[in-house]
Amino acid sequence: MENKLINSQIRICEENNVVPDIPLLTDKIGISKIFKADNYPIHGLRHTHSSGESGWYVWSGEYEEIEDFFSPYHLLHIPDKCKIILPYLGLPSGWRFLLAPSHEDIWFDDKLI
Repeated sequence: MENKLINSQIRICEENNVVPDIPLLTDKIGISKIFKADNYPIHGLRHTHSSGESGWYVWSGEYEEIEDFFSPYHLLHIPDKCKIILPYLGLPSGWRFLLAPSHEDIWFDDKLI
């Protein structure tokens, strides 16, 4: 990832007093099939990651308990889908974010790890 993006991920982590865990561009992220960058709120959560999987799951609007709610994307393609989430993807496992116009919430959720 470019330096500006990595710096923004490090800044978000520093603001939350956590060590950055920046995923690789080849890692996959789960994004809801109905995701729209202008459908707020935008939710993100990170489970424990494994090789090739970032642990990130992102959706917009309301979460639905349906099969195949998420589709896999390589992080390389996320700027085309939703640039606004990129600074938050350096947060380590167990962290969540919620974004809406003029609103940002970031917190740790121990149920995720």
